[in-house]
Amino acid sequence: MRWEKWEVKQVVTLWKQGASSGEIGGLIGRTGGQVRSFVKNNRDRYGLEPKTDDSIAAPNYDPDYYYLPKYHWLIRKSWSDM
Repeated sequence: MRWEKWEVKQVVTLWKQGASSGEIGGLIGRTGGQVRSFVKNNRDRYGLEPKTDDSIAAPNYDPDYYYLPKYHWLIRKSWSDM
């Protein structure tokens, strides 16, 4: 779906003011994912900076918690021959 000029103007101004993609999408009648895709694809054209949210921590990988060995799908040994 093509973006109208007024939508582009709203996205650019609100994004630079610090609004979230969900808030922007709600105002212009689009989803937050559509707004994020537009910003990602047109970052250079409109001078939009990616948002860094340090409040969301990346999940830690705990190898003791996961019981499957690494590359478990590569194990092809037939256990019926044992």
